[in-house]
Amino acid sequence: MKKISILLLFVLVMVFSAGCGGRVTSPQESEELDYDIIIELDTLPHDIKTVVSNLKGARGYFVFDQKEYNTGDILYLLISSGEKATGGYTLEVNSVSAEKGTLSIIVEEEEPAADASVIQALTYPFVVIKIGGSFQNYNIINTDNDKFDEIQDKTVPVLIEKTGIYTGQIDNNFIEIKVDNMERAYMLPEELSWMLSELLNSGDAVVVSYYENSNGQLVIRKLDTEARDRMVMEVHGVLVGQIDSNSVEINVDGEPKAFRLAEQILIEEFNDGDNIIIDYYTDEHGRFILNKIQKAN
Repeated sequence: MKKISILLLFVLVMVFSAGCGGRVTSPQESEELDYDIIIELDTLPHDIKTVVSNLKGARGYFVFDQKEYNTGDILYLLISSGEKATGGYTLEVNSVSAEKGTLSIIVEEEEPAADASVIQALTYPFVVIKIGGSFQNYNIINTDNDKFDEIQDKTVPVLIEKTGIYTGQIDNNFIEIKVDNMERAYMLPEELSWMLSELLNSGDAVVVSYYENSNGQLVIRKLDTEARDRMVMEVHGVLVGQIDSNSVEINVDGEPKAFRLAEQILIEEFNDGDNIIIDYYTDEHGRFILNKIQKAN
């Protein structure tokens, strides 16, 4: 009698489960997930956008920790093919699925044909995926079954920031900037190429942020030309003398003032007591920056 009761109870439980819930998907089963591809990076949270900009030159994937980046239940993930020497390279997402706490993503990478006409500039094929949920492990591969490794902090390029003078364009990929009294070639990425025709003029004071890639090339990440927008003053004065290797004292309207030398200024060509005409501006720190100097007639 006890055996019959147990069997009847088991049958009732199975019938009740089938009637109420239908088939319940097990968390152990592979499940295709909905996701979004971020097209406009400006829509990303600022911290995430900055990291994407810094990491896109490295091949691999990077997971933005939800607690660290305060994204709640939303997970952002960067997948990059790395820095490419030309255009024509693409990276697209084929599928996104989850199984046993592992997020699996398959992407398709394409490279240009040997005879393809492509832009001759650095490019960075990458995608940023937005997805709901959290995962313990990640498996990112391409359609050739090549695995993407996680991008580590040490992979992030070290950015160097310098002030200098833009001296001109070398070719479609490189420009020349005089930094620390030395003219050097810098590679200009595709996304900054518009500056050549719309913003940069030879002799402009610039602030350049760059890194050195694996080929020893200096690659520009950011180029700031705000100095062009500052009001430049032209005044007559008398050169009093050099304060140090970076500054001089000039008597303007009977008052001695300290001026910081821009990179292109060769103060050695002038003597103490020379009557001069100078162009200068005031930088964001309130310093007078000597941009041009010539002897007065």
